[in-house]
Amino acid sequence: MIAQMPCAAFHYHVKQMDRADKCNAAKEELAAICRENRGRYGDRRIAAGLRSRNVPMNHDRGIKAERKGLPPALRRQQALSAA
Repeated sequence: MIAQMPCAAFHYHVKQMDRADKCNAAKEELAAICRENRGRYGDRRIAAGLRSRNVPMNHDRGIKAERKGLPPALRRQQALSAA
């Protein structure tokens, strides 16, 4: 089956797939920050950690990368007390 797509649009998307991710180093730093803190940091503290490491990244892009590629934070279970 032939895709119903203009030729220029097809070549544009092929070219975009070949490009390297320009935020790859920042994403690695973001993952390192989350690993160091066992996933307990929120969006603002992660953005502050990136700024302290001199990694130029928009906070919105950091939030998007965090939600996309990192595992969710583990919540501590509360101990049940027998009353």
